[in-house]
Amino acid sequence: MGKDIFPHIGAIPIAEINTVLLRPVINRIQNRGAYEIARKHRQRCSAVFRYGMSLGVCQADPAENLKVVMVKPAAQNMPALSEKEFPEFMRKMRASRNQNLTWFVIELLALTFVSSTKAGRQPLAATCSRQRGPSARSNPKA
Repeated sequence: MGKDIFPHIGAIPIAEINTVLLRPVINRIQNRGAYEIARKHRQRCSAVFRYGMSLGVCQADPAENLKVVMVKPAAQNMPALSEKEFPEFMRKMRASRNQNLTWFVIELLALTFVSSTKAGRQPLAATCSRQRGPSARSNPKA
């Protein structure tokens, strides 16, 4: 927010900021293709205005009005890795090892071929088990 929001509206009293002033600031961020940053900045501005409303220093949340005009980029599905690309991907993952937990989950998914959606909803013991069916699920109450 320091380089995107404050230089444009930071000196203006909060009670004087309205949608007309805030929209070009958010549009500048979107125009450079940073849609997620624009969404987060709009959300943070909205939180600031709501806090200001609770203190009585402003009367409205102009950032909330901008929610409907935010650009939503089309979802892009990433193609699957080919058999030739997979060993190189795993080699690079092993070499980076930035986040051990992230690496562990990626390697687990690669070795078990469990979709990330299914893996996120199961206990780790059920995901790692070689058994199939209900007996593979762990019972947290037991």
